[in-house]
Amino acid sequence: MRVTEHPCWFFRFMSVVVRTLATSVLLVLPLVLISPTTLIAKVHGSKAHWTDLERIVAIGDLHGDYAQYQKLLKLNEIVDDQGHWQAGRTHLVQLGDVPDRGPDSLQILRHLMQLQKEASKSGGVVHTLIGNHEAMNILGDLRYVHRGEYTALTTRKSARLQKNYLAKVLAHRIKTDPTLDKDQDALMAQLAKQYPPGYVEHRVLWQPGGEIAKWVAGNPA
Repeated sequence: MRVTEHPCWFFRFMSVVVRTLATSVLLVLPLVLISPTTLIAKVHGSKAHWTDLERIVAIGDLHGDYAQYQKLLKLNEIVDDQGHWQAGRTHLVQLGDVPDRGPDSLQILRHLMQLQKEASKSGGVVHTLIGNHEAMNILGDLRYVHRGEYTALTTRKSARLQKNYLAKVLAHRIKTDPTLDKDQDALMAQLAKQYPPGYVEHRVLWQPGGEIAKWVAGNPA
């Protein structure tokens, strides 16, 4: 079920989830639909031309492989043994497609965010581009999301969040097709596989207005 296909109850539910997940500060994210055109418009105007560069290192599709990502950084002397920026005025270009296929996309993304801050203090720049898989996650096309991505996001609250979400999905499915009411147990088992623990947390991060979605939208395409 893609984001653009979610009924209105989904957005009400996600609003409650965001408030539940927030700890010290009440965090209410704007839950709005977004199109590829809108996503591109948000990053239009980002600086795209640079001169007098000392060194450029470009890395391509990482697809959730944190170990390979770290190997590439160390091989090119971008980070030290603690994972901190040591490349001075180097420009590191990540060409997009960080998420999907592997289990550690969020770990890579958060490290790239860290490197962006560290590099700027040394005169370097970390460019993170938007690939089609970043856009797919924001738009709700999750067919390539690795199950490990969901597992990595689970907390003690995940079972309750999943239960509440599945109840909403079940009610919506039965309302749409009343014949499904005959075997709710089988349908619920199917939904539990489709939306495992960590799924709701993943959508909170990636849906338009979510932490990761907002960061991605600030990157050039």
